[in-house]
Amino acid sequence: MGNKVKNAITAFFAPSSKGKGINDYEIYLSAQKEKHTKQDFEYKPLISVVVNRADKKLKASLEKQDYDNWELVQNGEKTSGDFVLLLTDDCVLEEDALSCFAAEINKNARIDMIYSDEDEINEKQERVNPLFKPDYSEITLLSYNFIGAAMLISKEIFAKLSDADLSNEDSLYDTALRCVAYSDVIIHIKKVLVSRRKKRGVISKEGGLYAIKSYLQYRRRSMLMDEGLVKGTFCVQEVSKKKKSLGIVIVSGGDILALRRLLESIEECVFHMTKKIVVIRFGINDAREKAYCDLLEKSGAVKMIYSEERNYSKLCNVGARENDCDVLMFLNPNMEIISPFHIKNLMENLNSEKVGAVACKIVDKGGKLSDCGITVGLDGTYGCLYTGEKNDFEDDVKNRFVNVKREVTAVSANSFTIRRDVFFDAGGFDETIKTPDAAIELSLRLKRRGFFNVYDPRAVMIKHEDGFEWERSENDKIRMYDALRQMLITGDPCYNPNYDYACLIPMVAVNVYPPIELNENYSK
Repeated sequence: MGNKVKNAITAFFAPSSKGKGINDYEIYLSAQKEKHTKQDFEYKPLISVVVNRADKKLKASLEKQDYDNWELVQNGEKTSGDFVLLLTDDCVLEEDALSCFAAEINKNARIDMIYSDEDEINEKQERVNPLFKPDYSEITLLSYNFIGAAMLISKEIFAKLSDADLSNEDSLYDTALRCVAYSDVIIHIKKVLVSRRKKRGVISKEGGLYAIKSYLQYRRRSMLMDEGLVKGTFCVQEVSKKKKSLGIVIVSGGDILALRRLLESIEECVFHMTKKIVVIRFGINDAREKAYCDLLEKSGAVKMIYSEERNYSKLCNVGARENDCDVLMFLNPNMEIISPFHIKNLMENLNSEKVGAVACKIVDKGGKLSDCGITVGLDGTYGCLYTGEKNDFEDDVKNRFVNVKREVTAVSANSFTIRRDVFFDAGGFDETIKTPDAAIELSLRLKRRGFFNVYDPRAVMIKHEDGFEWERSENDKIRMYDALRQMLITGDPCYNPNYDYACLIPMVAVNVYPPIELNENYSK
C-alpha cells in the first residue's frame, strides 16, 4: 500500500474462488519480522479518538498504535486533542493509522479534515470489500457517503458540531456532511487505515435527504434533491434559473444512415426545448448523400456545413461558432437519443456555474456498457470503466462508478455537453489535436480552471457500431501524451491508485504503480 511508516502488518490482496470482481477479493495479513520503528514528527499533535462505545477490539487496536500522542474519549466527554478522530464503534485501526494522520497534518498545517480508505472484517476474520475512495468532491459526496467510518477533524471543526452521532448510516452521513460544511482543506489518504467489523449499511431515503438538506441550508444554497438510481444514493441539482436553448454539433464523415438515425432520434426526443442543429459533413462522394444533406438544410431542420478538413477539433469549433444556443452538445454521429427525459436530466447539471462538461451513460445496441465517464490512466492513457459489461445494479462497486452521479476527470466526445460561454472562455477544442481525443484535453483544461466535470447515469444514450473511425497519427499520440502526462504520474483523482490501471473492471492492484508506466511513450 506504499506505507511511509513501516507496518507491523502487511496486507496482501488475492482473489477468492467465488468469482470475479472487487467484492470477491480478500486481504490476508502477514506479520513482518523487522521491529517496528516510530516516525519522528516536526509537530506531534494530540489526537483525541471519539467513539460512541469503545469495545475491546477497538481499544486493542488503539493500544497497538505506533503513535503515542493520543487519548480515547467516549462521545460526550470533553476532548483536549488538537485533532479529533471520529469512529464508528465497529472500527479497528491499522497499527500506523494515527501516524499516517499525523504525517499528513505535518505536511499541511491548514488541514481541517482527513479521511482514508477502509475495508471490512467478516465473520471468519478475513479482510474483504475494500472501499477505495476518490479524492474529495462535493458532487460525489452529495450522491453517497464515500467519507466512511473514520473522520479526522480539527478541534475547531469539532467545536462547531452539536454532537457526533455515528450510531447508524444516516447519522454517519449527516455528521460527515456537517464536518465537510465547516471545512476548507480536506485530505484523502489513499490507504486502508480502518476496518469495519460490520457490513456497511444503507442510508435511508429520509435520513439521507435530511442530511443533505441540512448541509445545503448551512451553505445557503437552494437545490433540488431526490433519491438516486441505487438505494442509499441521491441526486442533487441546482435550481434552473431559466430555460436553456440547446445547440447540437455533429461532425459526420461516415455512413449517412447513422447520421439519419441520430437526426431522427433528436427530432423525436428534443421537442421540448429550443434547439439548433449544425452538421459538419466531410468526405461526401455520393450524389444521393449530397442530395439528402441539401434537403435537410432546405427544410430548416439543420444547418449544413461541408468541408474537406479532417481535423475534428477545428470542425467542432466551426460548428460551435455557427450555434448561438446556451448549451452546446457535441455528438458522435453513431449515437442515438432514446428519451426526452434523458436530455432534460443531462442539461439540468449545467444549472450550476461550477460544472464544466457533462457525460451521460452510454450503452451499445445490446444494452452493454460503453461509456460512464472517462478515467485517466486506464491502459496508460484513458478509458471507460466496465466497457462491455452488463448494464445492471448487482455489484456495489460497479454501482459507485456506473449508477451514481459523480465527478469525473474527463468526458468523451461521444456525448460532450457544455455551456457555450464556458466552451469559448476555455478556448474551445485544441486544434492541434485532430481527433476526438480533444474532448479529453478540454476536460482537463476545464478542471485546471476550477470546473467540475460530471457523469450523470440518469441520462442514457445508445452508441451503434457504425460510423467514421478517426485514425491517430504518431503526432496525435504524442500530443495527447503531453496533455495527459501529469495526471498519468499522479493518477486520476476521481479514481484510486489501489485499483489496477491495467483493468477496465476495478481490481485490487497487487503492487501500486502510477499509470504512466503503462504508456508506450513513457520510456521514450
